[in-house]
Amino acid sequence: MKNFVKIALCGMLVIAAALPSYAAPFKMKISMGDPDTHINLKLMKEEFKPSLEKTTKGQVVVEVYAGGILGSYRESIEGMQMGSIEAAQVNASSLTGFSKRYYCVGLPYAFPDKKSFYKAYNGAVGKKLFEVLPPVGLIGVGYLDNGMRSVTNNRKPIHTPDDLKGLKIRVLESPINIATWKLLGANPTPISYGELYTALQQKTVDAQENCAVIINEIKLQQVQKYYSLTKHQSDVDVLLISKKFYDKLSPELQKIVINELHKYCALQQKAFEKEDAKAMDKLKKDGMIVNDLSDAERKAFFDKVRPVYKQFRNEIGGDLVDLIMSYQNK
Repeated sequence: MKNFVKIALCGMLVIAAALPSYAAPFKMKISMGDPDTHINLKLMKEEFKPSLEKTTKGQVVVEVYAGGILGSYRESIEGMQMGSIEAAQVNASSLTGFSKRYYCVGLPYAFPDKKSFYKAYNGAVGKKLFEVLPPVGLIGVGYLDNGMRSVTNNRKPIHTPDDLKGLKIRVLESPINIATWKLLGANPTPISYGELYTALQQKTVDAQENCAVIINEIKLQQVQKYYSLTKHQSDVDVLLISKKFYDKLSPELQKIVINELHKYCALQQKAFEKEDAKAMDKLKKDGMIVNDLSDAERKAFFDKVRPVYKQFRNEIGGDLVDLIMSYQNK
């Protein structure tokens, strides 16, 4: 009997050794600050996730975390550097702490239209910005449209820079954004996105600047009356993956992951403008008073803020500033 058991065990070991071994699938946690209702989450969950998992035959499993559950933009970036988060979508301004080249995303009136914006970030400008990321443990994959930033307030419609004088406005925590609003005569106050609604409700600040999608998502029309389409900044998000995660993948999987992320970025860029138009209609329906600016009125704003191009030229890099300015003349 003992010999029979030994023979049986040996046979089982031989069979086991002959079976193919399968590695556990790679888990790809993606951190996103957008709420579940945002078009970005819909595309990430309904398009990117199933497509990647199918194309990799289950070798990469995607977990999408919305609403900043895995941390702020900064915390998500640090998580990717450590390897605890595999990918994240962050506002480009959050990368200024890693490279001052990213100050360029705050340059006011950088692009005359969406066509120029996409051409720049999908092309030469985007490539230059991505070059600085691998040394800090990040790989840039693509850029996402986050709308045109415009001003809301409770005082009056904004038509000229003089209308902003003394207005306490919430801005992104970036030197170039603060400098821009000081030139316009406003009182810029950095406040986190999560505290924005309460700050406006309690009148800690009088105004803020965002696209229609963001305003509608966090219901700022409930605490702001006027929306003036200054369109002073093309807001952009960046899709990043952890270099530590990327380096663990086989060349074949690397190629698939990057390709699927590129497809997601292309879908997002096509879908966002429609979402922003729908959000604008909702704001008007909810009673928000929206006023557009003429080209001449916008030029008056641009003339006021031109000095920031010179002020931050050395920190951004003259090559990048000149490249961006070249789109203004096309």
